[in-house]
Amino acid sequence: MTHLIINYTLDSVPLYTLPFMQEGLACMCGGRWGKSPEVINQLGSAILKNNLCNLDDILTLQGFNVTVGMPDISYPVSSLFVGYLIETMGMRDFKRLYLDLSGSSEGIDDYSKECVISKIEILSGLPFDSIRVGFLEYSVMHEDGNILVYEDNSDAV
Repeated sequence: MTHLIINYTLDSVPLYTLPFMQEGLACMCGGRWGKSPEVINQLGSAILKNNLCNLDDILTLQGFNVTVGMPDISYPVSSLFVGYLIETMGMRDFKRLYLDLSGSSEGIDDYSKECVISKIEILSGLPFDSIRVGFLEYSVMHEDGNILVYEDNSDAV
């Protein structure tokens, strides 16, 4: 249902959108697997903190579906990233980015990481290194003490 509402709101969205945008926005708005958006974002924060995925992994169709390959990992990180982009860019520029990262099946498949990064930089007005840093800071704001984070403790017996 969330996808339908989003497509209606954006008006004239092409059939295909990079999954980090499409699924990230859906999870950020409506949650996933019966979990609220807040819980999905907490999970995304734990995934990043445990180094199970990084931002660059989700930016392309290939990265989202093959490099990460698991919705349990890619969807929560995408939800966090979309939330960060909306907060950073504002809704108007986010909508423009969403539409810029939509198109035909072949077009979406052909988007390179560099192309996606360039589109984000142009519409946000920020270098992507600043986006990465800001995103990780945003992720920390969504940490929750009830989700376990692996910490290597070589002193433990």
